[in-house]
Amino acid sequence: MHGYANCILRVNLSGGKIKKEPLDESLAKAFLGGRGVALKLFCDEVPPGIDPLGEQNKLVFMTGPLTGTAAPTAGRYDVVAKSPLTSLFGAASAGGHFGAELKFAGYDGVIIEGVAAKPTALVIRDGGVELRDASHLWGRPASETEKILREDLGDFEAKIACIGVAGENLVKFAAIISERAHAAGRTGLGAVMGAKKLKAIAVSGSGDVQVHDPDALRQEILELTKRKDVLSAALSAYGSAAFISYVAKSGAFPTHNFKALSSDFENDFNLDEMNEEAISEKLVIKKDACFCCRTGCRRASRIPRKYEGELGSGPEYESVAAFARCGCSDVGMLLKFQNVCNELGLDVVSAGSAVSFAMECYEAGVLDADRTSGLELRWGDADIVIELLERIARREGVGDLLAEGVKRAAERLGRGAEKYAMHVKGLEFPGYEPRAMKGAALSFATANRGADHLGALMTLVDFGMATPLAMVTVDPLELSSEKVRLVKELEDWMQVLDSAIICKFFGVLLRKEELASLISLVTGFDFSVKTLERIGERIWNLERLFNLREGLRGKEDDWLPDRFYEEPLPKGAASGEVIPREEFERRLSEYYRLRGWDEGGVPTAGKLRELGLSV
Repeated sequence: MHGYANCILRVNLSGGKIKKEPLDESLAKAFLGGRGVALKLFCDEVPPGIDPLGEQNKLVFMTGPLTGTAAPTAGRYDVVAKSPLTSLFGAASAGGHFGAELKFAGYDGVIIEGVAAKPTALVIRDGGVELRDASHLWGRPASETEKILREDLGDFEAKIACIGVAGENLVKFAAIISERAHAAGRTGLGAVMGAKKLKAIAVSGSGDVQVHDPDALRQEILELTKRKDVLSAALSAYGSAAFISYVAKSGAFPTHNFKALSSDFENDFNLDEMNEEAISEKLVIKKDACFCCRTGCRRASRIPRKYEGELGSGPEYESVAAFARCGCSDVGMLLKFQNVCNELGLDVVSAGSAVSFAMECYEAGVLDADRTSGLELRWGDADIVIELLERIARREGVGDLLAEGVKRAAERLGRGAEKYAMHVKGLEFPGYEPRAMKGAALSFATANRGADHLGALMTLVDFGMATPLAMVTVDPLELSSEKVRLVKELEDWMQVLDSAIICKFFGVLLRKEELASLISLVTGFDFSVKTLERIGERIWNLERLFNLREGLRGKEDDWLPDRFYEEPLPKGAASGEVIPREEFERRLSEYYRLRGWDEGGVPTAGKLRELGLSV
């Protein structure tokens, strides 16, 4: 098949067995690649009810048909496993060059099984595959792991995905870090690597990806790259930090664990000190880019003042928002915060959420100095934030509690701590205020991963950035039938982007017909828009089925924390806003009907037959 390496690598760490298996053409046609193929393989091979950190869990790294081609941003990879954070469907993706390198080495994906007897590194060099002792890398931060492993291999161009000490210590929101600063962060899949004693995967490939019609593909890509648009211009100028102003203008930039907007803490928090212009002026050295990307939203940066001279990447929007949730607005310490998360191997979103949860619990008296080993968890204290990150990664003291994620931490604390745990299905919230973005609020509730802004990217719709996928102008404070429809349609299409697999910053700028043409020119298959929409819907429903078999309670879990229904926003563009419970429930029922699910949020037998899924 064109566009595919036509080979999947299966690695059993328990027995050290390595096999190469063909990629089934019917699987590629039904699930495309990336997340879709990884999900289907995982669901077929993993029995219900397994321990996410046990031997039976599998970790599936997967690329898509566009990965490694000249298609813009086609360097990504996706990872699927049962999440140790939510005990539901777990998936994460990352940019950079690792995904493309895996294709160049001759593999569409890698299935990791079993548990190694000691710390291990998987080394893939074109057709050669080996397992190496990585005991000397255990305990090392991500950047050191990459540096030492490259030196060991004598290959300084190898692309490496690894875990830090957070993954080794089974922190439930540990990330997989590739190329120092690209994080497959959400749902804690770094902990699955840690449980398997897999410290790193190093890939080096010299092949290329064969496409069906290279000339037509080249011409189409040329036309696409000529296009000018506001989103790409903003990302090129400021990186993903460009979203700060868009979100703040909507009154949707949360701080202090979603307790209030930044303007509520005027004496100790100033977003102007940490907006995209301040970040660019004070931190950024130069632009950087992932594989085959002309936008270049990545940044090489340097920390001023306290950690002067320390280099880093970004900072990204979600790092800014996670830091702000702790009440912090020191731009120098912001980059340190992101660096520490990357080196320790922590999902920056969940890490900031865990710290801000602890700070509000401390403020409310639910946590006291005895439980925190004398640490005073004060809002805005960046040094305390960094200290807590270290303790979480090493599971020391209160860090051991927070390493479980806010849902489990709240359950263990009791004493009303649940009201401060901002999550859906166990996954902590990204940096968007649901009360100010009600379409996004619905998508957070319905997302299969949990509180996931990338599941539908309704955030772009709500703060008025129209794209070819959503050429509509909506009131961000309304939850209309039009938004319900958009949530469903965008959820399905985001699965296509994650399976193709390309960056969503580029994918949302393509008309559906353009993406269908790119995939068809690469593969030679007739992937029409209708076919791709059906593939996206099939993937979304299979994720839902997996969650239901693992204990999802349907409608009861498609819900938001009480804070968003009960506590009005005090200031900003969305001042006084809450999410009306009854209206939200009506729209949720409307969403189920659009999906062909019953009133409890379970796919009907008719819908499953229509999608070719087992009833």
